[in-house]
Amino acid sequence: MDFQELAKQRYSVRRYAPEAVGAVALNMVLEAALCAPTAHNLQPQRIFVLNRPELIEKIDRCTSCHFGEPCVLMVGYDDRVSWKREFDGKDHGEIDASIAATQIMLAAADLGLGTCWIGYYDPAKLVEEFPMDEHIHIMALIALGYPAETAHPAKLHEVSIPMEDMVYSICKKLPRGGKNKKEGLGAFFFCFTASFRRGAARGSSYSARRAALRYGSGRSRYGRPGRWCRRRGPGGRCPGG
Repeated sequence: MDFQELAKQRYSVRRYAPEAVGAVALNMVLEAALCAPTAHNLQPQRIFVLNRPELIEKIDRCTSCHFGEPCVLMVGYDDRVSWKREFDGKDHGEIDASIAATQIMLAAADLGLGTCWIGYYDPAKLVEEFPMDEHIHIMALIALGYPAETAHPAKLHEVSIPMEDMVYSICKKLPRGGKNKKEGLGAFFFCFTASFRRGAARGSSYSARRAALRYGSGRSRYGRPGRWCRRRGPGGRCPGG
């Protein structure tokens, strides 16, 4: 299965078969988390494997999300290891752990396993049931197991926002009176890539990228706050495109 197909077919499994996850499959899933990219390669992600009935009972007391999974992975990070951005002290540990968790879900899907990211749990209860170092922060529970025969994607699984609502590009707008594109830098505008989808629909990624850079409307970054870029040339082209 290629990556695009894997990414589209993976879904949050909420019904699991009682079959245990074998050691080989579990190790392959954990290997995917181990090789996940992290800030400065400090690798602060920490994963706790809960695959015994008594441990599943303990985790069930921390959340109301019970799907019959035979294994739960508690994914977190160690704030003594994670990188902090020097400008504002932003801790990237949660970001690194989230990347590792994403790779866990994709690797599991590739092996025929199901996963479900659980964010609805009581952190205080979790610490009570699983006492751990104060520097370890759990940011997700990942249910892991083989999907039950009755498992199916949620109704909203294939519902996505329009591409132009997600993807933005930056268009350069020349100052008034400029004779050509070499006469200095104008204001920059974040432009909606309305024609990105049109280019993609034609089956040309080059056309889509070209359209994303040359078309759309957006908000001024350095000009008047909140001003929409409405100065369009022929064919709806941004003047600075």
